[in-house]
Amino acid sequence: MLSILIPVYQYDVRSLVHELHQQSTNLNIPFEILVFDDASGSESLQWNQSLDQLPNTTFKQLPHNLGRSKIRNLLAGSANYEYLLFIDGDSSICSPSYIESYINHTTSNCVLVGQTSYSNAMPKDRDQLLRWTFGRSREMTSATQRQQNPYHAFKTHHVLIPKTVFNQIPFDESITGYGHEDSLYGIQLKKQGIPILHLDNPLNHDGLESAALFIKKTEDSIRNLCQINSSEIVLETKLWTTFMRAKKLGIDHRFLLLLRSYF
Repeated sequence: MLSILIPVYQYDVRSLVHELHQQSTNLNIPFEILVFDDASGSESLQWNQSLDQLPNTTFKQLPHNLGRSKIRNLLAGSANYEYLLFIDGDSSICSPSYIESYINHTTSNCVLVGQTSYSNAMPKDRDQLLRWTFGRSREMTSATQRQQNPYHAFKTHHVLIPKTVFNQIPFDESITGYGHEDSLYGIQLKKQGIPILHLDNPLNHDGLESAALFIKKTEDSIRNLCQINSSEIVLETKLWTTFMRAKKLGIDHRFLLLLRSYF
């Protein structure tokens, strides 16, 4: 029935895994939980290796860092069941019916995308305020909003993909670093005519980066966007659309950066 696949990097996922395990057990469904640590070091091993003691649960620490796409492909290749639920490790469960909501909507040829949510409380660490503010203003969107442009709104924070679909469309391992591997996956689903259903099934994103790291990740994602859009595939993000319009009008991109500093 269900393979729950959790890539983790330098994060304690014990609470998340135990809650997922309890919900899946209560539903009396065949399930497994695979937790693969992307070579994040001894501290993560100390936190998470006890998960191996849970029934139907496997914890594995990888010897070398693979990156976001490769580790997801490795998890999928190790899964035994027909539905693959990918969940980012730096997350926490919001609802006692989280797994049930996915199970109730599973079909053999449809990808299910849940909602990303953020705590109502401001982070105590002020250096995380930028990431929290961005997440709440840009990422906490309803299923109705996301369904209006379902492929553009595709995110891998938590997503259920039938294994038959994933075997057709694995994650593109040429996309390294951070950013837009999920955008590219959404485009591939659209090309293959695979439907996406967005759900109001929230999962908290708890792993808030510092402002400096968030800005660096944003820069990395822009590099990936340029790399992808230099091929025959075009990801029409708001940033890319604005850049192309400015280019068409002959506006220097440095002028856009100057404007940004005033807003």
